[in-house]
Amino acid sequence: MSNTVPCVNVWFQSRLRDARRRVQFDIVPDAMARFALILSAERFCKMTAFVIGQMQIHSRDWMDEYFAKIPDVVARHRGQFLVRGGDPESLEGDNALPDAAFIIEFPDRSFAKDFWGSKEFQALAVLRRTGSSLNAILVDKLA
Repeated sequence: MSNTVPCVNVWFQSRLRDARRRVQFDIVPDAMARFALILSAERFCKMTAFVIGQMQIHSRDWMDEYFAKIPDVVARHRGQFLVRGGDPESLEGDNALPDAAFIIEFPDRSFAKDFWGSKEFQALAVLRRTGSSLNAILVDKLA
């Protein structure tokens, strides 16, 4: 939670001020109210994360099984494909174009990392590596 502390503190302070104006804290113990606000703040401040990948395909033997299974694995980790495959076209730069590209959206980095490290995904990654190479990065959505 260290990367969300400023967000939590700012959000928490404003919510606590609002709550004090509207609710009599003698009815609800102050500690309970603070705890409830902190839990809400943690959910509020989590930042959407994206896994972005570029793939070079060397053989197609693995593709049917991989692409039949990967959507379910992504969904089980609360991920959603925003781009899958596409038709890469160069706009700038000298790097070779990938054969395929993808962007997967997750609620936050922890979901993305759990997905990437999961047994289900790693089994599919072994299969994928038999006929492709991948460059993948994890990034946060702009706040």
